[in-house]
Parts: sequence; C-alpha cells; structure tokens
Amino acid sequence: MSTTYDELPLHTHKPSRRTTVNCLFAVVHLCAILALLYHHALSLLHSKTLPSFFITLILLISDSILAFMFTTTQSFRMNPIHRIEFPENLKKVVEESNFPALDVFICTADPDK
Repeated sequence: MSTTYDELPLHTHKPSRRTTVNCLFAVVHLCAILALLYHHALSLLHSKTLPSFFITLILLISDSILAFMFTTTQSFRMNPIHRIEFPENLKKVVEESNFPALDVFICTADPDK
C-alpha cells in the first residue's frame, strides 16, 4: 500500500475572518496618514518663519517614517491564516531516518542546574 502526500496532509490552512477588517483598517489609516502628509506639505510651503519651516519639516520627515513603518507592518496583516498541523502524518510520509538532526541547547543562569 503506497501513500502519497495528497492523502496525508502535514498541515491545512484556512483564511481568517479578520481579513476584511484588517483591509478596512489599513484603508482608513492610509487615508489618515496621507491627509497628515498633505497637511504638513501645505504647512511647509506656507511657513513664514525659519523655525516654523524646520519644525514642519521635522514633522513631515517623522510622519513619512511612520507611513513607511505602517506599510511594512501591514503586509503581515493583509492575509492572516490559521494552520492546523498533523505531526502524526510525518512518519507516514517520510522515513524516520530522513528526519533532519536537531540539537537542543538549554542555557540556565544557575550553574548547579
């Protein structure tokens, strides 16, 4: 009796219900960040004194960094999934001699343990 990988799944995954909520959250916050950047750009163009120019420039740079951080973290939240693993099927698909070696090192602060 030969078993194939299709008959014995090692894991399954299903999309999370939070996907639409996460996308809506991203769109709302993206609009807010764009409005904030637009406001700072207009304030920068209409600044009358040198200190207000530098303060607005610093705010524009910091909000640009915020926008970059927001877009990079949103990539992980766009399509969340839930996985269910079946480790008992691993021995049926791959022989135990082909398992990779695993070294475990446990470091403790107490030298007597």
